[in-house]
Amino acid sequence: MTYHPKKSVLLDFTQGEDCTIHAPVWIGNKVKIGDRCKIQAFAFIPEGVTIGDDVFIGPHVCFTNDKYPPSTNWSETVVEDGVSIGANATILPGIRIGKGAMVGAGAVVSRNVEANTTVFGNPATKHYSYKCELCQKNFMTEDKRGARFCSRRCYNLAWSDPIKKQELGLVPQDYKITSKYKEYQANCEKRKIDFSLSFDQFKSFWQIPCFYCDEKMDGIGLDRVDNNIGYKIDNIVSCCWECNRLKGNLDQEVFFEQVKRIYQNVHAT
Repeated sequence: MTYHPKKSVLLDFTQGEDCTIHAPVWIGNKVKIGDRCKIQAFAFIPEGVTIGDDVFIGPHVCFTNDKYPPSTNWSETVVEDGVSIGANATILPGIRIGKGAMVGAGAVVSRNVEANTTVFGNPATKHYSYKCELCQKNFMTEDKRGARFCSRRCYNLAWSDPIKKQELGLVPQDYKITSKYKEYQANCEKRKIDFSLSFDQFKSFWQIPCFYCDEKMDGIGLDRVDNNIGYKIDNIVSCCWECNRLKGNLDQEVFFEQVKRIYQNVHAT
């Protein structure tokens, strides 16, 4: 073991072979350190800590052993083999860090860490590794359900590019359609308009080109053919915002006649 005894506080502890301890550090009584461990400067390891083999402890890592100081009711903390703890991490008492786990710099570990997992943050939480489908960079997130993009920027770029959108197989998310469906329901209830579309009927209009101008739509827009009737499957067509604004409260036939008169007037010889 390599250390500088004049600048460290090394009490009655035990260690294995080929360990490296960089001064200054504090290692308390009855601390157990396994083989081939590396402990960086300014680490604080009090009584009650057991460290396995091949463990790395970064600079300024602080272990605690008492939940309610000052007292002598120390809790045992166990760091299993192959663990890596980043700089400035704080390990609360009574914690077990599983084999091969990684604790990020500055983390505050307040609960047990599973083997072969990565935790960081305050409090430290488990993070999962994914690869961004757009920029191909590896990233980590707390979302265990899966993540396709590393940032909002990549997400927006993928959805705004029609080619990338098709290549990545992006499809409208049901929760977005559900949100729009509820919005239509709320507006109709407020305006006292009948809304009898089922969710599947409403969903069938997602990204359907505008019935009037054939403009492609990224979301959904509906227009009532007869404004005296509510939103029923035989009384609605897909409609973009511009056409909906132009049509206003006109019925479809009246709207067509108005457009026809405008066209004839503009092109009159």
